[in-house]
Amino acid sequence: MIYLFLSILTSSLVFVILRGFGDYGIDNRRAIVINYLTALTLGIVWQGRVWIDSEWWNEPWAPHILYMGFLFIFLFNVLALGAQKTGVSVTSVAVKMSVAIPVTASLLLYGEQLTWWGGLGIGSALVAVFLITRPNKAEGALPVAKYWYFPVTLFFGAGLMDTLLKYHQTNLVPDGQFVLYTSAVFGTAGLLGMAQVTLKPQAGTYWRRKDILAGLILGVPNFGSIYFLLKTLQWERFPSSLIFPINNVAIVLSSAVLGVVLFHEKLNAAHKAGIALAVAAIWLMAYAGQ
Repeated sequence: MIYLFLSILTSSLVFVILRGFGDYGIDNRRAIVINYLTALTLGIVWQGRVWIDSEWWNEPWAPHILYMGFLFIFLFNVLALGAQKTGVSVTSVAVKMSVAIPVTASLLLYGEQLTWWGGLGIGSALVAVFLITRPNKAEGALPVAKYWYFPVTLFFGAGLMDTLLKYHQTNLVPDGQFVLYTSAVFGTAGLLGMAQVTLKPQAGTYWRRKDILAGLILGVPNFGSIYFLLKTLQWERFPSSLIFPINNVAIVLSSAVLGVVLFHEKLNAAHKAGIALAVAAIWLMAYAGQ
């Protein structure tokens, strides 16, 4: 149970920390690069050996880490901007509702049957994303409708990434190499981000101590969110079909609460309905998968 709690906590902290970057004037690009290098270092510590010394490049999944690294670094930058422009609540719903895309992909790629519950869950997820991007006219509210493309990009981008991860895990990555695979993707994302910052620096920006510190702080829960989820999935008492919805629902709700408490985010009726529908959609898709 402690691993499930830590998975929820670290995942929620990722959204909160990214939201705070804007308030403290953190350079997103540089901090995210350090974040991935930190996650890579933690992966090396977890493995107990330097992954680059192993012959991972001979593995069938090795050619795929380049585009996965690009997806990771691209989506994390969008996630940072989305959290700052639209809020923690909206961003967390967009990311967690993207589970509808790998569910749909499973129907198309693996011949799985769509049940009424599954179809209702996918439909609810789409409606939830629509609701959370509605205008909020409350005084002091974030301009969600103005930046609607951030949650929409996160919804489809995170869905694509989860679909590819599932395909790789099912067809390319043995059970004992998933941490090695994840560490390789983290390292690739960090290197691509470093290349972008070096070759195309933004005018007037440079490496600052607070950007490096922010990246270090972010890298710990970012790695922990994956590590603790994997540890939770090893818990034989509950099946993954139950762990995933509990984990996702708790992250959506805790992120919404933290956004309101820490950043005084204002939610209108449509946003609250979207969050409630997101919770229902996760449970419906989980029930359909049992």
